[in-house]
Formats: sequence, C-alpha cells, structure tokens
Amino acid sequence: MAISVKTITLGGRTIPIEGSSTDPYFQSLEVFAAQTAPLYRFVAEHADDGLIIDVGGNIGLTAMAMSFAAPGSRIIAFEPSPDNVALFEANTRGQTRIELERCGLADCTGNLDFLVPPAGANCHVVTPDYEFSSSVGFHPLKVPVTTLDAYLDETKPNERVVLIKIDVEGFEPNVLAGARRVIQRDRPLIWMEFNSVTLNIAQGYSPMAFATALFDCFEVLRVDDGGALIPVPGAGALVHDNITVHGSIEDVVLRVRPECTIPDVESMTIAPSVRADLRRLRDAIRMRE
Repeated sequence: MAISVKTITLGGRTIPIEGSSTDPYFQSLEVFAAQTAPLYRFVAEHADDGLIIDVGGNIGLTAMAMSFAAPGSRIIAFEPSPDNVALFEANTRGQTRIELERCGLADCTGNLDFLVPPAGANCHVVTPDYEFSSSVGFHPLKVPVTTLDAYLDETKPNERVVLIKIDVEGFEPNVLAGARRVIQRDRPLIWMEFNSVTLNIAQGYSPMAFATALFDCFEVLRVDDGGALIPVPGAGALVHDNITVHGSIEDVVLRVRPECTIPDVESMTIAPSVRADLRRLRDAIRMRE
C-alpha cells in the first residue's frame, strides 16, 4: 500500500490525513471531508456528553469530526479492515478521546467473511449468497466480529451511549440487532447510512423490509442543509427518495420510540410474505423430524 498525505479541513481544523494513493476514497478525500459537516453540526448539538460509537471507522475522518464536535464525549470506533486500521491509527495518533477496536460489529460473535475492494470505504461483510462469492477472484478475509451489547457489557457496563453512527455497506440491520439492549437502555440517537443498493446487492436484504422495521422502532428523520431534523413520512417515502433523489446513499437520524424492541435480522430484512413462507416451511420440516 503506497501511503500519501493530504491536508484537509475537518470540523474547522486543518489536519494531515494519511491514505492509500490508489484508493478512490482517498483520492477524493476533500469531498468526503466536506461531507462530514452535517454530522459535525449534529454531534455538536446533540451528543456532547457521553460515549459515541463509530461503527465503520474507516481511516478516521468521522471519528475525528465527532471528537472535534464533542469535546465532552469519548469516541469508540470499530473497524475490521487491516489496511483501514493501520491508517486509522496513524491519523488519530495523539487523539486521546478516540479509541479503536480492531473488529466489526454484527448480531453475533465470531468470524465473518469480509471483502476489501480497492476503495477502502466500500469494505463490507459478505455472506455465501453474495453475488460474486463463486467467482475465481473472490478471496474474502476472515475478520472478528462481536455485538455492541456484548462489547459494552464486558468493557464499559456503566457508561452511557449518547450516539451510535453506523456506516457498514448494507450490514446496518445486523449492527442494530446486536445493539438491542443498549438501544433500549440508553436510547441513543443513531446516525445511520441508508443505502438501498448495498442493502440489496451486498447483503441480499430488502430495503423496503428494513425501512418498515425502522419505522416500527424509530422516528426516522432527515437532516436538511440548515441542520434541522425533518420527519420522513413513511417507509415507502424513505426508500423511494433514497433511490430516486439521493442516489441510494443518504444519512438518516433514528430517534428511539417508547418501548422499542429491535427485532432479529430476518424480521428486518425479508418481506413479510417471504417470512410467512419460511415459517410454513420450517413448521413442515419440524413436523417431519
């Protein structure tokens, strides 16, 4: 990996950032740095007193932006890509309120297949059903994963989580399912990418099923250019506008509803009619056993 350094403006500060000169993400780093401005403003207003979880730390831009915005908070980032981990550590050196965990978050603990494409921001977990899993050139890594609930129970049982930022290329339902207890306990705000393409292509998930599950558990809001939170009227509007207006990539804010219980991944990602067929099939198999 050929390392280069760029000087960018992040959260009103001018800082050097290391990255791979061949990575398309790093080549357009100035654009991505500018795109952290809404997150910076949101964190400064809503999350400056507690623990912030950065799921999908990449090379450190969002962790640093949130740290600059919230001097009263600590950031714990999760990143399983070995290349991104090395760059994250270099870029956040000396940032004492930022901590890195070299693993991914999921709805289980163990090891999962992980794809590392040329663009480091597009790394993601893959399943056996992934579109290219049978191709000759498909060589995923095995990376460790845990749940946010298990991690916090073991390492920080008494700390309050005020914000969870999630950007994991369609694996967001799994992260939410593995954070069920902390979401119920602390009711953190959630800043999450909703991406219909990665949900569908990278993970085989139904964007509409996921959107419907989100509205059952959360008030779903968009952030306008002035930083105001605008309620999304419904699941159909979220998916329609995500695809037609936002090119399938947008950040939304989730505000926990009273008595929210995050369902399992299957309930969040498979259409109801298909889930009904699966239940009938499983019932038939159990009757034959």
